[in-house]
Amino acid sequence: LSPRSALTFEAKSSDLAEVDLLALTLRAATAPPRAPAPELLGLHGSAQLTGSAQGRTTKSKVTAQFEADNLSLRGTRWRHIQSNINADPSSVTVDNGYALTAGNGRIDFSGTLGLNKWSFAMSNPIQVQVRANNAQFAEIQKAADINYPLTGTLSADIALHGTGNNPQGHGVIHLVRGSAWGEGIKTAAINFQGTNETLHADVAVQANAGNLSGQGDYRPRDKAYQFQFNIAQTQLDQIHNVTSRGYAITGAMTATAKGQGTVDNPQLSLNLTIDQLQFRTNPLGQMRLDAQMAEHQVKFSLVSVMEAGDIQASGQIGLQGDYPAHAQFEAQTVQFGPLLGSFSKSPPQDLHGEVGFKGTFDGPLTDLDRAKASVEIPRLAVYFRQISLANASPILVQYQAGTVNIDHA
Repeated sequence: LSPRSALTFEAKSSDLAEVDLLALTLRAATAPPRAPAPELLGLHGSAQLTGSAQGRTTKSKVTAQFEADNLSLRGTRWRHIQSNINADPSSVTVDNGYALTAGNGRIDFSGTLGLNKWSFAMSNPIQVQVRANNAQFAEIQKAADINYPLTGTLSADIALHGTGNNPQGHGVIHLVRGSAWGEGIKTAAINFQGTNETLHADVAVQANAGNLSGQGDYRPRDKAYQFQFNIAQTQLDQIHNVTSRGYAITGAMTATAKGQGTVDNPQLSLNLTIDQLQFRTNPLGQMRLDAQMAEHQVKFSLVSVMEAGDIQASGQIGLQGDYPAHAQFEAQTVQFGPLLGSFSKSPPQDLHGEVGFKGTFDGPLTDLDRAKASVEIPRLAVYFRQISLANASPILVQYQAGTVNIDHA
């Protein structure tokens, strides 16, 4: 084509299912070996693309308009989508774009990506504006082929510029009447700003069971991050994933999580406490968990301060390979009576006793047949009416290769 060449084009389809089938054939023909077989996008509806191209291929300028009506994509429905598109070797711009959802939602969008001979890099300039109102988050995820267990009505106002490595700007995202991993959310808000190569975000969530707040920073250039989240007075009997499984557990949970590092080498610390823990109507006491993650390994310590007695555990778990784990646990004296009352609806009134134990676990969590465990029981006593039984010497229980051995220590 000469520098003065001009080409106009117009493409229309009253049934995008035919376009979907053609695209599937092309994707299947160009897919790399052993790649998953491509699937249809579930396209239906009508669309048209009109525009013009001027100049040589390497220096051409393209102007186009896109419109679609009654569009279906991956099971989602959109009443109308349209946008203007301008492109040349140095940039591609989308403006005056908007999408109307099947309900009353609307998403307005525009933006520009800087290019270098039709190629984009993270150092190229960007400019993005997105405004959403009354849109369903689950529908947006589905259309984008993303599958997180998040639902709710979304509103957003986002304006970013700068480069991929140094995003600048601000944004506000609100979610109401939603859920996350099965837990009901009343409201959730994210406010973020981008300055000095860093994205900063503040998060506030009001859930049915309790509230979460936090803040964090992320640097796209080196994938570094830091964050802190706090969970305040979450009621266990209001957590859907607890009650839906029939666990009659109550208590007040508080937690603090802090993290820093990079995406490739994450670091995290977690402190979790459950006060006034009860099973059915029987008090169990308090439970505390401290965990740290670094160098692809988690170290933890667990302390349960119960009416029946205290139990302690600690250990470490590798997060690579077959997840090798080492743990030790110990209880000086645990009373049977309170535990039987907690976990049995009608425990024998005259049955009680006590046990002390300590033990270890070693092996890969992905293959328990290769794991080893041992429990030493220095003290075991059972009392029922006029009968009393107790061990004369410590008992040793060992597990290895699927076999349990019981012997004297």
